[in-house]
Amino acid sequence: MPALLAIFGRAVFWPTSTKHNPDAKAGWWGRAAGFLIQKPWVTASVGLLAFAGLALGALGTTTAGFADHAAGPSGYDSTEGTAVIAAHFPTPSVFPNQLLFHFASPVWTNPQPLQIVNDKLKASSAFKAIYGPLNPNTIPITTAQLSQGYTAVGAPQNLPPQQDKAVPAARSLPPLAYNAYRSLAEYISPDGRTVQFTAILPNGNSNDPAAIAAMPALRNTVSNIAQSAGADQSGVFGMLPFAYDVSQISQSDLGHLIPTVVILIMLLLGIVLRSIAAPIYLVPSVLLSYLAALGLVAIVFVHLGGQSGTNFVLPFLMYIFLMALGSDYNVLVMTRIREEVQHRPLRDAVRYTIGATGTTVTTADRAASCNACLPYPACACRELWAAVQQPVS
Repeated sequence: MPALLAIFGRAVFWPTSTKHNPDAKAGWWGRAAGFLIQKPWVTASVGLLAFAGLALGALGTTTAGFADHAAGPSGYDSTEGTAVIAAHFPTPSVFPNQLLFHFASPVWTNPQPLQIVNDKLKASSAFKAIYGPLNPNTIPITTAQLSQGYTAVGAPQNLPPQQDKAVPAARSLPPLAYNAYRSLAEYISPDGRTVQFTAILPNGNSNDPAAIAAMPALRNTVSNIAQSAGADQSGVFGMLPFAYDVSQISQSDLGHLIPTVVILIMLLLGIVLRSIAAPIYLVPSVLLSYLAALGLVAIVFVHLGGQSGTNFVLPFLMYIFLMALGSDYNVLVMTRIREEVQHRPLRDAVRYTIGATGTTVTTADRAASCNACLPYPACACRELWAAVQQPVS
């Protein structure tokens, strides 16, 4: 860009004029700055109180997981389809969780640990319903029948869907028993060492902060059951555990990111502005604007809008955007003030600089917001308003 500007000169700004006019009338930003700097202590106090008040809106709110898509924007097939599923199936069963257990010896020949796990899972109050290898297709299978079936026909993964094409020993089984044994392939690995149970939780909503917070206790319950049955490994898989893990990672990363970015930005601002004092109050001002924006989101969408919480990635993304943009605009405004203060009184330099840069900063801020939405199709006001009402947006 500098090379092209040097080649084409002022022609690139045609048809506007680029002549410097020191007596130009102050625009809205210049008039606003001139009014505010008449009483700087009052202006600073009101600003601090307003931003601090907004920041307090984040108190008492928690981070939520994935949005309830049944309450998504109307007029979309995904929303209508999810609403139909929710009308005919219990909400916790839409996204069930899988419980995995690994044993040192195959359960085909030693099914007793399988019975222990099955009984303890069903006896636990942490689960609403349990489906596993001892009741596939809701047809009960005893551990003795499981071992006898494996001895007679082998692993269920080897059986074809058509019973008449199976090995001779499998053809003699009743059709219900044949299909029940074949369905064990969904729960037991071919080597018999890894077993999966499907768990329906009392509250399986991955957008509910309470359900997400209960995940460590649920994992501890599964781990205790695994130990009592002699399993050497266990785990919980599903949308709810995934939401918990991503939330924890996001919060941990944010805890490391905030002090790291603050220190780096203070060093860079000190170098660019050649000042030790300026970064000390510029960076806290950007941090306060971040907290105020986060509090405003909580006030509008959680306290007033009734959402269960803010999406767990929102604080992380807001911090990246606001710290980057706020630091850029600080450099833009402060360097211009430093230039103007060379031949103007400080207050006049501030008024003139804000008048000259206010429109630029506002335009750049809008452009940055639009660029953030470019990856998403149909980013019109209606779709955007509908989307931001969901915590996952």
